[in-house]
Amino acid sequence: MPESFTERVDARLAFDPEGSGYDEFTAAQLRKEMPLTLPEPSKPPVKTPIYGKSVPQFEVRSGGAFDAWVWHPEENKWKIHGSSRHPRTGMLLKGRKHPTWDKLVEGEEAAGNVIRRGDDGRYYSFPKKTAMAPHPSRAEILTRDKKK
Repeated sequence: MPESFTERVDARLAFDPEGSGYDEFTAAQLRKEMPLTLPEPSKPPVKTPIYGKSVPQFEVRSGGAFDAWVWHPEENKWKIHGSSRHPRTGMLLKGRKHPTWDKLVEGEEAAGNVIRRGDDGRYYSFPKKTAMAPHPSRAEILTRDKKK
């Protein structure tokens, strides 16, 4: 993890929201703030009734953790995965050319969210009812607060 101010800025700027990468710098910060405290689950997922359907439970996360244990049936084991979305801001941590971007979009739609590009060039996910307008820039938010 970068230590100096310059290294932190360089790491932050290295992520390309249009590229194929994952924002490891932000993810590392979130892992520190919201650690996964659950040990690896001991058993493969079992079918759990959700919304009247019996579906496999593929993800196990402790309350407030950034990472989760995710079941990989092709390898018959659990792996730790970081979230694709910043839990407080909605900022997406994958670039649009990331190999699993389509899964991210499907998951956000299933959660009732829409994805918008912010004024900062990053992508954000918001609940449909609050995402009618594009994500406001920080300056707009500060201006709006001052007028109150």
